[in-house]
Amino acid sequence: VELETHERLRLLGGTAIEDRLQEGVPETIEQMREARISIWVLTGDKMETAINIGRSCRLLTSEMGLFTMDGDRATVTQNLDEALATVEQKEQFPSKRGLAITGSALGVVLEDPKL
Repeated sequence: VELETHERLRLLGGTAIEDRLQEGVPETIEQMREARISIWVLTGDKMETAINIGRSCRLLTSEMGLFTMDGDRATVTQNLDEALATVEQKEQFPSKRGLAITGSALGVVLEDPKL
């Protein structure tokens, strides 16, 4: 019965919602970056979505080195060590850098002054 039911199913449609940025946001953020103003964005989205938002508003660019941090204390510590080692190799890594960090990983960093 299950196979017969699934064989007769037909997709009638699909939908997606896009929450667009307001007009002028990407240009404003780009000008702030050019003025060397540090910008932090806090979002409740998943890491991939947050990175896509960062790219769409030009906060993150393809020329930037992007670090990501997520996980428990051991993983975050490892991520930080790798990021520092990478930055020390200045010739091989872009001078402009971005960081995408989850709320739990940020909590780990803020909780431990040694990190």
